Amino acid sequence: MLKSGKNKIDGLFTKVNKPSRYLGSTYPEEKINKKSLLKVALCFPDLYEIGISNLGLSILYSLLEKDKDILVDRCYAPANDLEEVMRKDKISLFGLETKLTLKDFDIIGFSLQHELLFTNVLNMLDLAGLEVKSDKRDWPIVIAGGSCCFNPEPMADFIDAFVIGDGEEVLQDICHEVISAKKKGLAKKQVLGLLSQIKGVYVPLIGNTVKKRVVTDLDNNLENYSKTWPKVPFGQGVHDRLTMEIMRGCGRGCRFCQAGYITRPIREVSAVLLANKTKETLEKTGYGEVSVLSLSSTDYSQIDSLIADTMAYCKRKKVSLSIPSQRVDSFSVKIGQEIGKVKSTGLTLAPEAGTERLRKVINKNLTDTQIDCTLKEASTSGARKVKLYFMIGLPTEDQEDLQGIVDIAKRASKKSNKLKVTASISTFIPKPHTAFQWCAQNSLEEIRQKQTFLKENIVGYNLELRWHNPEQSLLEGLIARGDRSVGQVIKKAWQKGAKFDNWSESFNFDIWSQSLFDQGLSFDDYLKGRSLKEEMPWQNIDSGLKLSFLKSEYDKAFALKPSQDCRIKCLKCGVCENGVKNIYSKPTEIATSPARNDVIAPCLPPCLPAGRAGRRSETTNQSNGKEGKSRLRLVIQKLPPLHVLSHLEYVKAFERSLRRSGLPLLYTEGFSPRPKISYSPALAVGTSSQGEIFDVWLTAKDSLDFSKLKKSFVKGMELVTYKLLDNNHPRFFKEYIGASYQLTLKLNKRISVDVINDRIKQLLNNTEIIREKVLGLSIIDCKEDSLTFEVECCIDLVPKWIIAVLEQLNIDFEVAEVKRLKFLKELDVKKI
Repeated sequence: MLKSGKNKIDGLFTKVNKPSRYLGSTYPEEKINKKSLLKVALCFPDLYEIGISNLGLSILYSLLEKDKDILVDRCYAPANDLEEVMRKDKISLFGLETKLTLKDFDIIGFSLQHELLFTNVLNMLDLAGLEVKSDKRDWPIVIAGGSCCFNPEPMADFIDAFVIGDGEEVLQDICHEVISAKKKGLAKKQVLGLLSQIKGVYVPLIGNTVKKRVVTDLDNNLENYSKTWPKVPFGQGVHDRLTMEIMRGCGRGCRFCQAGYITRPIREVSAVLLANKTKETLEKTGYGEVSVLSLSSTDYSQIDSLIADTMAYCKRKKVSLSIPSQRVDSFSVKIGQEIGKVKSTGLTLAPEAGTERLRKVINKNLTDTQIDCTLKEASTSGARKVKLYFMIGLPTEDQEDLQGIVDIAKRASKKSNKLKVTASISTFIPKPHTAFQWCAQNSLEEIRQKQTFLKENIVGYNLELRWHNPEQSLLEGLIARGDRSVGQVIKKAWQKGAKFDNWSESFNFDIWSQSLFDQGLSFDDYLKGRSLKEEMPWQNIDSGLKLSFLKSEYDKAFALKPSQDCRIKCLKCGVCENGVKNIYSKPTEIATSPARNDVIAPCLPPCLPAGRAGRRSETTNQSNGKEGKSRLRLVIQKLPPLHVLSHLEYVKAFERSLRRSGLPLLYTEGFSPRPKISYSPALAVGTSSQGEIFDVWLTAKDSLDFSKLKKSFVKGMELVTYKLLDNNHPRFFKEYIGASYQLTLKLNKRISVDVINDRIKQLLNNTEIIREKVLGLSIIDCKEDSLTFEVECCIDLVPKWIIAVLEQLNIDFEVAEVKRLKFLKELDVKKI
């Protein structure tokens, strides 16, 4: 039904609001293995800017890319504007790099990170011209991985095979098994039988019991994928930075936390390797920000030495460092102080519950005193923002617990009138493979009542309350705890138009309610409490956790009994067997900071005396003068494919290129230092240029090394010339008064050049504002079906306005190409 072709796809860029989503280009360029034995498309069922920021998919891509037998490509859910054009023009969903339709791949792999993305999976399969149900498809093989696969049943009718656990090793096993099967000419059913024998692969058709796959050596893992990782995108992601994974797993045992349970055991990456790889990767990518990734970053055993070493580098290079997932303690505050010396950051803390009693239920063993101590330390150390994360609907929650949330938020806001406090409220969802998987989820009415109470009571000029959509939380619980019958609800909802259900502007609760009703089901069927003896839909998925352990934790919760951190005492949960165990980074000498004594302490140290620390111990600027030592003028061509980038995206790409060049850049002062650069006027999306002008301030003028400059720029950003200027040289807007553009029009109706010239003269003579702005207008090429103009105009005249001028010539046309040729000084202008 649907067709694909590179020419058709390239033509889509002019029809969508954000074409950079579908550009596909990265730095360094992707290597397309044309002689591959297997073609794999890795798909993220959300918008490009979300998916491109996903580290897991990026790692898998890099591992497959270096395999000479595999061609790998990426694909993301198209936004509504592109989907509309694709269905109208019968263009199939395609890989971003190869532009091959997904039908042309042997394996399509989806990353399932959130239940509200499931309808997008069906929509992407349909856009690819594939049947959504597995039993109606032949090739390609459709697989899925991610945390949602620990209950695969709601998607079992649509996915051929699920990866359970860490994907790096098992995905490579799957690929080579399929390569072997293709050589033998095996049918799909035979291939699935072979895949079901791979550890960590669940095949719904077979119904095999599967134990999760665990990557035990994260050091070797990082060494492997970092050879071709990361790819720096030109389109801007939601997390537009370098992300370094420092560990997997968490031993704290919060009883509601699925991520903490299913990612056990704890595995840390070597601090020495992390420090070296972070510096090396920042150098080759040009990122100006780096973030560490884990479930609880301040639990990483060598966090002090890692941060000290990394921050020393970041200060020199003006790279900001962010550390999410911090514990509620004064050590987290100290880390915030340290990283704030480069870029001002806030503090993110997760008390989760409003009272000590309820925190005992969920095994979050924090006292109110400890929370208040951390908040006081944060405010006195100069923090400007604090985010507090809470859950409502937790087991045994009552009105006192809700009031406790209000009290913590208000106490935080009173620590300092300069401290902005944001309380973020999510709804508890009893996820599979947790101690609370048998618990009930609050009804829609209960969630709304609790949210209303918090909205009415968490108020103040420096207080902000955020909350999750209760209907979306209800749906998330339904799918997370669902069986194959819920899969039919998902299909029915998609057929009724449900997609992007995790986006509030797209979510339609009525569609889901009706789809449930059509299947004879209700939310309560899946959200009610369950007996400890009841069989769960996910019972054939072995997360490594013993059922007896989860039941023991369930009983402890209602008895208000704590469980120790498994780094202190093994609780025999069942994960650490057959060579799988907690792995810690060895103490190192990468930095001189003293060793921490509270690395695995479940309780917090006593409150430290509050002493106000300076926000910045050193100036952000790298030079003695604000103007720097010299100014470098660069003339850069903006060519396809980068002509579809927005100005902000192009600026980001340019800044990264400068960082990669190794030049001594001057940085701005303030809370978010950036290279000091002056840009020529912004170009509209779709406009190319023969010579954009950038003035870059440097901290030195002698012995500059320009050898890496040209190589640091990406394809489509070509360096024309560079020249050192002194600080007295005129700034851009004082030197240039105009610009020259070339516009090529596709004519829908043929017209003679003489007629057009007459209309141009008449237009310029009769319209004073056009005479003032348009400095020159001439036809430079005329063909039967196209017309090319060169327009000289004032510097503030944008192409959109020029096109509006041309429309007054009464020519029936479509704009084929807009190009900025050069900037004009007063001597260059020949007034009409």
